[in-house]
Amino acid sequence: QSRDFQYQSNFFLGDQQTLSTGFEYYREDAQDTYTPVTGQDLAGLWFEDQIELVERWFVTAGARWDDHSVAGPASTYRVTTLYP
Repeated sequence: QSRDFQYQSNFFLGDQQTLSTGFEYYREDAQDTYTPVTGQDLAGLWFEDQIELVERWFVTAGARWDDHSVAGPASTYRVTTLYP
């Protein structure tokens, strides 16, 4: 059995900036004939900020923090730029 909950909010900070934040929770339980119920869960928080510096030039920065019941906590980040 698995359960998943996700939430995302977007904040438009002017015409050139969008800030997105979110939360995710995932729970998984399993059982078979020979073992009792076992499970694991994952909780994560994240944010991403997209800014248009000048016309058609975008910069995006984001970070995520996860806490897994078996593997432990982890943090990741990313910064990108785009000029099409």
